[in-house]
Amino acid sequence: MNRSSQAVVLLLVGALVVRQAITDEYLHFVNPWMRSPLLVSGGLLIALAALHAATDWRTLLSQAASDDERAQDHSERGHEVPRAAWLLVAPVLVFFLVAPAELGSYAAERRLSEVREPAQYVAMRPLPPGDPVRVTLVDFLVRSEHDPGRSLAGREIELVGFVTSKDDGSWFVTRFVMGCCAADATAYRVPVEGVAAPPDEAWVEVIGRWDEGRPARPTLKATLVRRTEPPRRPYE
Repeated sequence: MNRSSQAVVLLLVGALVVRQAITDEYLHFVNPWMRSPLLVSGGLLIALAALHAATDWRTLLSQAASDDERAQDHSERGHEVPRAAWLLVAPVLVFFLVAPAELGSYAAERRLSEVREPAQYVAMRPLPPGDPVRVTLVDFLVRSEHDPGRSLAGREIELVGFVTSKDDGSWFVTRFVMGCCAADATAYRVPVEGVAAPPDEAWVEVIGRWDEGRPARPTLKATLVRRTEPPRRPYE
């Protein structure tokens, strides 16, 4: 792998990073605020690739003008990077050809988290007017377990997430919450009752009411479940 080959690798990696940021695929890995740093990083890699290529072209032109310089450059090129370095291109090509998928039910079973008990109970803001009102899974869990004002009572709630289930037939609407990246994402889930379970991994919009009789086990008694496309931002 000579300098020109290294430039090709840098170009591919830079182009991949830029494409991920432009097409929103980066949201499968990091938070939205990372778009600008990714665009800058990808641009720098592409610029570095161009610099490598330009330097190599200048070397080739100088070789044509001097046999001595050609011999000296041949000696310098004897220290090439091992050919195994081309394996670095493989994952880049995979990302170009295969769209990355967000974390699913398999990871959710191993990254389940619970809403922590607050230091003290505090009244929460009322939900916006109009039903159904869409809330995040974490907001639903917090309001269900720790809201003394019972802001969920009597309201029609809409949750969006993917389906996970158990062998006993019970199922959940599930969503990952990301800290800085997908590596630290944790899963939250809400049991759904009243309707049959869609297939695992299916993204759904679930409309129903909070089960006031079981505050210790936040549950949504669904009246409607409809399939939907994965959201632009799969992690909350």
